[in-house]
Amino acid sequence: FMAKDKAGNTSAPQTVTIMRDQIAPAINTDGSTILTNGVLDIKLSGSVSDDASGTASLEITINGIDGFKVKADIGNDRNWTSSLPAKTLATLETGKTYEVWGKATDNAGNISESRIAKLNVDKTPPVVKFSDSVKNQAEQGINGVKDIIGTVNESNTPKSLEFFYTLQDPSTASQPENNSG
Repeated sequence: FMAKDKAGNTSAPQTVTIMRDQIAPAINTDGSTILTNGVLDIKLSGSVSDDASGTASLEITINGIDGFKVKADIGNDRNWTSSLPAKTLATLETGKTYEVWGKATDNAGNISESRIAKLNVDKTPPVVKFSDSVKNQAEQGINGVKDIIGTVNESNTPKSLEFFYTLQDPSTASQPENNSG
C-alpha cells in the first residue's frame, strides 16, 4: 500500500501480509469416564492447539446443567487445566452419565467443541454384609484365627474394604447394662 497527500506526494510502497485463519482450534484430551460421588472437585486437563492465530479461550460445560460454565487456564505450552466444583457435582443425579464439553475459541473467532470427558455419578454407598457365622463368632468371642466371609454389593467396582475391630481381654469383659428403664 501507499499513501498520497493533498500536495501529490506519494510514500514509498509498503508491504503487509494478511493471514486468514479459517481453522478452529483443536481440543486434545483422553476423553475418559470419571466416577464421581459429587463430594470432591474434579480436575481436568488436556491441550489445545491453533497454529494460525492462537487460542483465545476454552470454556467447560456439563450437558444437562443449564448455565454451568467454567473457564480453563491455558498455559504458554498450550496445556490447559480446569476444575469442576463439588458444589455443582453434588447436584448431579446418581446413576446418570453426563458429558463434559469444551468450547475453544481462537483469536480469529473460530470455534470448536469437543467432548472431553464423561461423568458417571454414583452417590450410593456400597452395602457390606457378613455371614451369620461371623456375627455368632464375634458375639461368642474369637480365639485364634477365624475366616470372615461376606459380600460387598456395589454398582461399580469397590475400591477397598476396611475392617475395624476392638481387642478386648475376655477376662475383663462384662455384659452390657440394660438401660431400657
